[in-house]
Amino acid sequence: MSTLHRHCLLALSTGLFTTMFGLGVAQSWRQQGTIPDLDPDRLVEARNLLLAGDTTRAIAQLAMYADIESRRPDSWLRLGQALASVGESARAIEALERSVQLLPAPVEAHQQLAVLYYQAGQVDRARAHAQIVLRVGARLPEDVLQGLALPAPPPS
Repeated sequence: MSTLHRHCLLALSTGLFTTMFGLGVAQSWRQQGTIPDLDPDRLVEARNLLLAGDTTRAIAQLAMYADIESRRPDSWLRLGQALASVGESARAIEALERSVQLLPAPVEAHQQLAVLYYQAGQVDRARAHAQIVLRVGARLPEDVLQGLALPAPPPS
C-alpha cells in the first residue's frame, strides 16, 4: 500500500475528512487500478465506533467500504443499518435496496426496509418487504405488522 493510501486511510479513520472525500479517494483508486486490500478489522472498528456513539466516523468508514466493495451485499446492509440508526432514512433505504438487489435473501435488509418504508408512508413497498420477512418466519415490530394489516408469525 502506498504512503498516500496509508495517509488517506489514517485521515479517514480519525474522522478528519467527510464521507464524500473518502468516496472520492475510493473512486480515484478504482480508476487508477490501485484499490488497496481491505482489512476486515475496519468493519469491526466501524461497529465499535457505532457502539461508542461516533456515528460520523462509523458511517464514513462503512460508506467507503461499501463503495470499494460495491458488489458485496453485506457492505450495503451494514451501511443501511448504520444510516437508519441515526435517522437518515432516505440514504438507508438506498443502501438497503442495493443490498437486496445484489442478494435478494438478506432478511435483515428486508426487515429494515419494511420498517423504513412504513415510517415513510410507502405502505405498498413496506408490505412487499414485510411479506418476504414473514415468509421466512422472521419477525417485525408489532406496530408495523398492525399498520400493514399483516398477521404476526406464530411464536417460534
